[in-house]
Amino acid sequence: MKKIYCFLLLTFGLYAQNTNWSIEVNYPILVDQNLVGANFDGLFEVGTKYVFWENVSFKTGVSLHTGLFQDKERIKDLATDFDVLVWTLQPRVFGELFLPSLPKFHPIVGVGYSAVTFFTNGNNFTFFPEGTETRYGINAIAGFSLEVSPKWYFHAHYDFIQLSKSGNFNNPYLQNINLVKVGVGYRL
Repeated sequence: MKKIYCFLLLTFGLYAQNTNWSIEVNYPILVDQNLVGANFDGLFEVGTKYVFWENVSFKTGVSLHTGLFQDKERIKDLATDFDVLVWTLQPRVFGELFLPSLPKFHPIVGVGYSAVTFFTNGNNFTFFPEGTETRYGINAIAGFSLEVSPKWYFHAHYDFIQLSKSGNFNNPYLQNINLVKVGVGYRL
């Protein structure tokens, strides 16, 4: 009976190493001094990736990530009882390289579309009227992943979002979002 359990454990363990799904947890860091970068802090981001094509030197797939940002204390000082949360939803297509000389290091690039929703409580701030406002825009990433074990990996990437021009969001100070994201991933 122990041999059967060992065989099943080994079989499922080997299969899990070749799975196409992974989950990620990231910490987003805003790196610009525009409206979003100067006024918000990243709380967390979670996501999932699915690889639909792979060969010896390249793999490509799709991912879906969602993150949450909260206003810094100084926004609360600008207006009485004012609070803003920013929620992002980012579907994207990505590619990852396998380098023979660096087998555990994998450069990553990706492109997608982002939805950025501002949830506001308070109405004394010019750019965010009270309520909910969603802006959409293109998204591009460049970064790397570093395998720690067959299932675990560390990753970091630069993430650029350019929101559409409309309403109060009609200049680069209001529409460009620059992030660095660091996190860990687990292959299912």
